[in-house]
Amino acid sequence: MTDATHGGAGPDRSVLDDIEKNGVQLFFDEDEESGSSRAFTLGLWHLRQRPEVVALGLPEDLAVQVLELVIDDVEDGVVYEAGQKHEGIVHGYPVWFGKVRKEQAAALLPELASVYGDVDVPVLQLVYPDKQGRWPWDADVREGFRDSQPVLERIDDDASGD
Repeated sequence: MTDATHGGAGPDRSVLDDIEKNGVQLFFDEDEESGSSRAFTLGLWHLRQRPEVVALGLPEDLAVQVLELVIDDVEDGVVYEAGQKHEGIVHGYPVWFGKVRKEQAAALLPELASVYGDVDVPVLQLVYPDKQGRWPWDADVREGFRDSQPVLERIDDDASGD
C-alpha cells in the first residue's frame, strides 16, 4: 500500500497533486493474521466530488478490478448513492452501495484525513453477494462470508438495503 500519511489537519498537497496528475488512486491491504482485506479509492472526491468507495473482504485482483470499474463509471458520469443496487460492476451479480458513517470512515480509512485534512469526505461501501446471490445480511448466508464483509451501514443500525 502506498504511504499517504501526513501530519496536521490540512490536506496533503503532494498526494492531491499526484491525484490531479495521475488520476484516482487505488489502495489495497490485507491483515495477514486475520485475512481481512480492504480496498479503497482515493481521489474520487477530489477530482469528481463523488464519494470515495471501499470494498471489504475481496482478494486483491478482484478488488482492484471492481474498483477500477467504479472509477471508470464515475468518470463517465455514473452517480452511486447509498442504498442503491447496480448491475455490471461484478459480472453476473449486482452490487449494493451502503453509506459509511463519518466515524466509521475515520477508523477504517485514516488515509482520508491524512490526504484531505479536515474535509468531510463521503464514503460508500461496495457490498457484493456470494456466488448464490445471497447478501451478507441474509439469514442463510455462510457465516464466513458475512464475517469477511461487515456491512458498515448496518452496524449499530437497522438500515435496510433490500
